[in-house]
Amino acid sequence: MPFLNLSLSGIGALLLQLFVIGTFIYLFIKHEKTPFNFTMLLIWYPRVFEYYGKNAQNIYKIIVLAFVLLVCIMYRVWRTYQRQDSWFVLTFVFFTLQFLLSCLFYSNDSFTIIFSQLSRYVELFLLYFIMKYVVYLSDNKEKTLKLFYDIILMNIIISIVKFLIYRIQIEGLVGTLCVQGGALGTSLPIVGFLVLWLYRKGQFSIKDWIFVIGLLIIGFTSAKRAIIFVLPVVVMLFMTYAKGIQINKYLGLGILAVPILFYFGVRLTPTLNPDNKVWGTFDWEFAFDYAEHYQFGEEGMEGQTEILQQEQQINYAAGAYTVGSEKIEAEGRGGATIALLKLIFGPQKLTEQDLWGIGFKNMYGVDYDEFDKLPLTIHINHKGSATGLFQTYVTTGVLGILVTIFFCFLPFFFIKNMRLRIILLGIVFWEYFLYTGMIFRTPALMATILFFIEYINYYINMQTKYSRL
Repeated sequence: MPFLNLSLSGIGALLLQLFVIGTFIYLFIKHEKTPFNFTMLLIWYPRVFEYYGKNAQNIYKIIVLAFVLLVCIMYRVWRTYQRQDSWFVLTFVFFTLQFLLSCLFYSNDSFTIIFSQLSRYVELFLLYFIMKYVVYLSDNKEKTLKLFYDIILMNIIISIVKFLIYRIQIEGLVGTLCVQGGALGTSLPIVGFLVLWLYRKGQFSIKDWIFVIGLLIIGFTSAKRAIIFVLPVVVMLFMTYAKGIQINKYLGLGILAVPILFYFGVRLTPTLNPDNKVWGTFDWEFAFDYAEHYQFGEEGMEGQTEILQQEQQINYAAGAYTVGSEKIEAEGRGGATIALLKLIFGPQKLTEQDLWGIGFKNMYGVDYDEFDKLPLTIHINHKGSATGLFQTYVTTGVLGILVTIFFCFLPFFFIKNMRLRIILLGIVFWEYFLYTGMIFRTPALMATILFFIEYINYYINMQTKYSRL
């Protein structure tokens, strides 16, 4: 029973909102008052504005974009431009052109929707150069890292307070980031671990492992099951592979932490244990069976897709769309991605809507029933099975997938540490192809990851410089 029977729309939501605002003010007072720091806080605190509805959200997005542009101009971040950055600029140009063509000619999205979606990627482009400036041309690298660490810590504390208020798992209300939708409850803890690993330089003490448990709490309070499987893998990779598998006490702690994190995660997540309750029985076979069915449907990976013969024309959105003669059925997020790959690389001819998509409104502005009626060549069992890859297919089509992969994945290839490059590419590959793609669509997460990349590259450059002296 929720504490004092506080409802999500009543006094409970208000108390949590006031607490979130309090953490924002605390961080603003604690850290140096610079345009950059204030912009980072704005980017990391959309939940403050989302609470007040759509109009406030739209105003917030305009303010954030304005501040990001202001930071670029004030700090003249273009001074960090290097030869390899021309590839990033080029991919952004192609991404923007395809995005605008798709939205303007193949959807009925309003200007507000188009601006809202495009602004995320404009900010990502600008943040790439901002983070290069912060790391290479300012003296605030460590202060910025401390800011990110404190922001993640506030997200853990907010999640604990949320659970104390409601005493139940709530899929929305993910820390400082959102009021509706819980997918960030998986992506946020992963990025939070990157910050912790960088902040501690990979050397964890007991209190740092408590911090890691706090990251799991973010996922737990948001009713996210995937984090139980993914975070232990991320921890293991960073504590072993990223460090060259050095045998020391920190490796021992890392290896020991992985099964412990998984054990408590399964017992604390009702759907992952046979008792279907918090602190239920630990049954790893039950947990993995559930995960497979959730990811690939009841038939598993082998038999969750089939091709049905179908041909029809449907009037929807901006005009009439013809559904291809072969309609692919799929279940689960893994099934959605497999079906999409079959469509792209299979023998069937791609339709116009396959190539250009049908707009953002038809992905993010429809409920589950409306989504089922979309005239897509691929039909998945429900909207929740739409991975980041599939969402791009719906909104801007196969061409959108192509330019998104080139633009969003490119910075990860700039990481100069091969092991870290592989790990981070693996994380964003999984998150985009097999989960929801929230990392690329969330400027706060991408800002933090871009800082991580530049911070690592800076110290590799310094080591190379001094080794040549």
